[in-house]
Amino acid sequence: MLPLATNTILAELESLKYLVEKWAEKVAEGVPGVDTPMSGMAASGDRLDLWLNELIGELRLVSGKSHNLAEILASTLLE
Repeated sequence: MLPLATNTILAELESLKYLVEKWAEKVAEGVPGVDTPMSGMAASGDRLDLWLNELIGELRLVSGKSHNLAEILASTLLE
């Protein structure tokens, strides 16, 4: 028997998909200061350091959630 319900697995995968798609769209729109010009008065969403911090944080979240989900599911094989 799986340690998680199907709807729980699906919800976790959907949340991972949402974050990956969000960042794929943001990167396609251009990286601030790299693909799009910045001025000294750039909005916070247009600052490379803040943009990268958000991307890094959400990639770490995706990584952690993916790892945890895989570990929980793998535990089924070890039982």
